[in-house]
Amino acid sequence: EGGCSACVEGTYTDSEGSAQCNFCPKNATSAAVSKSRAACHCLPTFEPDATGDCRRCGAGFYKKQLGNQPCDPCTPGMEAKDGLECKCRPGLTAVGNVCVKVEGEMRRQLQECSGAISCKLMHVPPSS
Repeated sequence: EGGCSACVEGTYTDSEGSAQCNFCPKNATSAAVSKSRAACHCLPTFEPDATGDCRRCGAGFYKKQLGNQPCDPCTPGMEAKDGLECKCRPGLTAVGNVCVKVEGEMRRQLQECSGAISCKLMHVPPSS
């Protein structure tokens, strides 16, 4: 059969033997030789909408992986400007998975220790 060829990445065919491949929706892709639109998955930073198309994660949400799962919300105190990861809002510092407002000596200690594998912070009492 001369007219058949496998669909390439980002396309699919939903009828066996068809020579025509359909494109996945915008901001989605599929593996080569995909056989249905269900094989199309939203790119990182995109989630499926009600129509099956892929829309960018909203403010305060992120998604790192390919797939049709919804974007995840950032934890309080964080924001996702690029949709790939959450970062502390300006003026806040990450301590573990939480963003806190730290000032003075504690802030300096956190900045010095941010690249260390393990870091023990000593309690710095507020100045009187």
